Amino acid sequence: MTATDDRCPSSFVIIKKMEVMVRNRLVVFSSTLLVLVLLITALPIYGQAPTPTPTGSSTATPGPTQSPSPAPNSTPNASQTPGPGDRFFTETGFSVPAVFVKYWDSHGGLPVFGYPISEARTETSQTDGKDYLVQYFERNRFEYHPEFAGTPNEVLLGLLGAELNRWRTFDTIGTFSDSPSKIYMDATKHSLGEPFLSYWRDHGGLAIFGYPISEPFDEKNP
Repeated sequence: MTATDDRCPSSFVIIKKMEVMVRNRLVVFSSTLLVLVLLITALPIYGQAPTPTPTGSSTATPGPTQSPSPAPNSTPNASQTPGPGDRFFTETGFSVPAVFVKYWDSHGGLPVFGYPISEARTETSQTDGKDYLVQYFERNRFEYHPEFAGTPNEVLLGLLGAELNRWRTFDTIGTFSDSPSKIYMDATKHSLGEPFLSYWRDHGGLAIFGYPISEPFDEKNP
């Protein structure tokens, strides 16, 4: 046997010892890893509150929820369900609250105001900046003024002519002596003559139509 052959048994023993050592370390590593996994799964999730344990077998039954009762309100409201005295116009499909119906009936009705063309709704007045319940008709706008409730001024008419022509300037005229067919309005420095004067007088005058804000002139009907 040569010298090389004499070293073979020793090398084989060393290799076997190394295998045993590696196997033992793998066992230790695997055991440690298993313990860590068990510890992690046993701990609660971070930030999650523990589920409370019931302290009794009875369950409280919540009581009925009470809705606050609305305060009584006699003021017409744009969102109210039609009530006594309200009127529905099939011609245009709009309802008119009782306070406006009363004014409509007593101040000329259909010939003067026409049919309603909107529901009653709240708008900010361009005259005083306050909010009012209003409704548009073919020839005018009704405004409900609660500060005048119970008086002839409870419902007033919008100044549609002034609002629609606020960007226009109409020349005024000088004073003159009134005649049966033409009068002078000093408040606006304009005249009002026939055939408008008779209609103005017969259908409500100043309370319904206000003062003239221009002289008569030809204009194309849009």
